[in-house]
Amino acid sequence: MSCRYGPVSNGMSERDGLILRKDKLDLESGAVLCLEVTINGEQRVLAGVATAETIRASVTVHPGFNQAWITVDGEVAPEGQPNADAHWLTGSAALGDVVQIRLVESNAPTAPRLGRIDLSVKARDDIPFVCAFCGKEPKDVEGMLASRKAMICRGCLRELQAIAREHDPEVKG
Repeated sequence: MSCRYGPVSNGMSERDGLILRKDKLDLESGAVLCLEVTINGEQRVLAGVATAETIRASVTVHPGFNQAWITVDGEVAPEGQPNADAHWLTGSAALGDVVQIRLVESNAPTAPRLGRIDLSVKARDDIPFVCAFCGKEPKDVEGMLASRKAMICRGCLRELQAIAREHDPEVKG
């Protein structure tokens, strides 16, 4: 795997924040811009794909629940098709973990898992519609319920019902 830093020059002032523009990055031929995520010195993912519109890496802490989550996701634009959601990583983090996110280029990034949650999208490719909560495909769960704009699997419904029951004794089920 070949990775190297790409110089970033965005022409924006500090108060405007960092905006990365592909035309201002000096990428090697065939390389794609990636986010490398390491946890405690171990590379967990090298997120990138040539058709990426966005790639996001975030660490979210929920102090009230004593939980932290690392997520790497984004959006890709398949040629001639509507955009699709891209997912590279979701994992928990523990107190004291060192999470490092680096902007790199690579000729061999980790391929994302693709899916769509908006049922109004008309596509002719084989990217599946997935549960809006867990990202699983219909073939991997015991059933899905759909609204006009999203789907949810029965497993996630059960989890949500259990959470609601835990916080509100009047919830039946």
